[in-house]
Amino acid sequence: INMNIFNSLNIKENETILDIGCGDLTFFKIIEKNFNNCTLEGVLPTSEEIEKVNKEIKFKEYKNKTQISKAFSFKLPFCDNKFDKVVINGVLLLLNKEEVDNTLNEISRVSKNNATIYIGELPFVDEFKDKSYGNSIIKWLFYGLKNRGFRYFFNSLKTVFISLFSKNQMILGVKEHYFINKEDFIKKAKKYDLVLKECFFNKQIDVNKNIINSSTRYDYIFKIEKKRLI
Repeated sequence: INMNIFNSLNIKENETILDIGCGDLTFFKIIEKNFNNCTLEGVLPTSEEIEKVNKEIKFKEYKNKTQISKAFSFKLPFCDNKFDKVVINGVLLLLNKEEVDNTLNEISRVSKNNATIYIGELPFVDEFKDKSYGNSIIKWLFYGLKNRGFRYFFNSLKTVFISLFSKNQMILGVKEHYFINKEDFIKKAKKYDLVLKECFFNKQIDVNKNIINSSTRYDYIFKIEKKRLI
């Protein structure tokens, strides 16, 4: 997934790049292998996530200038017109409508004119419409068996048992998310000076480790064309 993003962005030396929701910095590690003089800024929402990243990664050994900040996508701690590239992958679906609008406004504000913006994993349908398992782990397991196959069911069952008999935590995701059809999202983004350049199905890995097109999510690439006062 991160290689697909990297290959789509046409990154150049000396660019300033922002990854909103940067996770374990996989995307930055790819940049680090290919460039020497970029400025890499990451955003994570909690101190715990930042502490974990700082323990695992020795930034002083990075060739590129790298920094991680605690912030939310809808209130970024950066000056105007700073970034050449912005990546926000698998984040917008976790927000509400107001937060999505504020996030797009913030992305526009901190990006340079003609910056490239990669927005990934945005559902265009309600993925939870037919998922009726609620808070029941048993119903969730058998939903996975019916809809995703025995291997998924077995791996999920193994996760449950490990969490029951060890200190490993088991996390079930939220049961609702933000979704919007392609045409409406393109119109919304344009209000914030994001002009569409490409739209394509998000690439995913299935239970058999095959790369497939998502049936419910798009990835978007925009250019910033500033025509308004923020």
